[in-house]
Amino acid sequence: MFTLNLLSLQKQRDGALRTLFLRAKTALELTLFLALIAAIIMIGTKLFLINTFLTFAGSTATNVRTRDMERSVRNVNQATALLERLSDDTTFWTPALVQLTQIVPPSVTLTEMTLNNKRTPHLALKGAAATRNDLLVFKTAIERLPFVNALNFPLTNLLAPADIQWQLDATLSFPLTQ
Repeated sequence: MFTLNLLSLQKQRDGALRTLFLRAKTALELTLFLALIAAIIMIGTKLFLINTFLTFAGSTATNVRTRDMERSVRNVNQATALLERLSDDTTFWTPALVQLTQIVPPSVTLTEMTLNNKRTPHLALKGAAATRNDLLVFKTAIERLPFVNALNFPLTNLLAPADIQWQLDATLSFPLTQ
């Protein structure tokens, strides 16, 4: 078999270079096409990740707001519970003090008053009375108060007939009645 080459050597070189150029052009086009597809995939992935991040960040922000609101509600509930406990443990002495001051005769003076509510409500009074009869009137009035359970009135209070320095202790009912 004979190969007949009718083209000149220059044209053969030009043909070989053209073939090489076309192959390089095709390879370059294929590389650019693959790079373009890779870029499109990367942009799509970036958009997907941004959307996912924003969704997650939005739900996290909502969770943070919800958590802060729950924390505020919990703090209010704790403060309310504390106030209820304190009000349950508190004795309101005002009605008792009003009644007590209304029964003090003009000739009897109170010099010291101690109110205590540790175990049972307790009232300790000290004062001075002009006469023994004034002191006995005051003692009887205290015994008649509705919130007084027991009265400790020492007999030493009645030893002097006039200018008496006296003291007494009373156990009060709980809760205080009016």
